[in-house]
Parts: sequence; C-alpha cells; structure tokens
Amino acid sequence: HNVNILDDLLAAAEAAGVPDRRDDLKIIEGIGPKIEGLLNDDRILTLADLAATPVDHLRDVLRRAGDRYKMHNPKTWPDQAKLAAEGRWDELDELQVTLIAGRDS
Repeated sequence: HNVNILDDLLAAAEAAGVPDRRDDLKIIEGIGPKIEGLLNDDRILTLADLAATPVDHLRDVLRRAGDRYKMHNPKTWPDQAKLAAEGRWDELDELQVTLIAGRDS
C-alpha cells in the first residue's frame, strides 16, 4: 500500500513541476548503469534512499531482474550510500579500496 501512496505523491509532484531528485547511484562500488536503472524503477532514487534500503530488499530487486543480476552482492551498498549521502568521501574512498564489485575482498 505504501508504494501506491509513494507513486501518487511522485505523480502529484511531477504534475506540479517539482523536479525529480535523483543521485548518481553509480558512485557506489558494484552499481553500474543497469543496476542503477533497476534501483530507480524500484523508487530508490537517492543515496539516502539506498542507505535506508535493507540489503534483503536490494537482493530481491536483483533476483527479480533475472539470473544475470543475482550474482551481485549488495551487502555494502547501503553503507557506501550512507557515507556518500553524508559527504564522508574519504571514508567512502577507503571502504571502496577494500571492495571488489561491491563485496568485501
């Protein structure tokens, strides 16, 4: 039910000319253009949205997208997104150095 309410609010905002706020989710290690599109389709539009999304939900988004996406591990995506949303770039850089495709190396 909440998704319908969110869709209604977004549609009303769009009709009122409120710009659609989106962050570049591709700054997160492990997220490329196609996964960013999947996340956006699921109304995960900003780094704050991603930071607040449970990892199990992110896994469901990938699983629903098909076999080619289920190999991706979103375990670190919310933590990375939280650092980015808070402007903690040095900490994000340090974390990303330890990651390979979004996973702990």
